Amino acid sequence: MERTVDTIIEYLEESVRLKRPVSPGEWLDACQFLSLLMGDETDKLLELQQKDAQAKLDLMEAGKSAAHAKIAVEASENYKCTKRQEAKIDRVVEMIRISKLQARMRMDEFHSG
Repeated sequence: MERTVDTIIEYLEESVRLKRPVSPGEWLDACQFLSLLMGDETDKLLELQQKDAQAKLDLMEAGKSAAHAKIAVEASENYKCTKRQEAKIDRVVEMIRISKLQARMRMDEFHSG
């Protein structure tokens, strides 16, 4: 199975749901892989944002007002995908932060216990 941001998130979520312990090494690996794979997610977001901007430009060049163009783009399926991608990136950034903290906590527990 290919390692992607989605598969890493799914693994961590499943571990939480099943109350399966995740070792400090697994947390650090997840953090590292998420960090490395973030470039792909950022590229996807930039492509979606560019499509939104082009759609606005096309509408404005067709004589629509900026306000109309903005509302029309925000009502589009592509805009919904853009917002989902933004939320996914925010979630991954937060997961990286949490993974780092979790790994530190587990290592502290390991060394003190």
